[in-house]
Amino acid sequence: MSKVVNEFHVNNYAVLILDNMPDREFHHLVIKGKKFAPVPVYDGKNCVAVESNESFIGETIEFLN
Repeated sequence: MSKVVNEFHVNNYAVLILDNMPDREFHHLVIKGKKFAPVPVYDGKNCVAVESNESFIGETIEFLN
C-alpha cells in the first residue's frame, strides 16, 4: 500500500503523487473504498492518475492485480 502525499488535477484526472510505488504489476487501485483503473504517468516519479475530480491527499491506496 502507498499513501498519497500530494496531487494535482488535469481536466477530469487526479494525478496522485505517492510516497512509494509497488514493485509489482497492478491493474486497479482502491482509494476510499472505490475501485479505479489507473492511468500511467510516464514522466512523474511515484505518480499515478485516476479519472476523478476528488481529492485524495492523505489517503491510502491498495493496489490490485
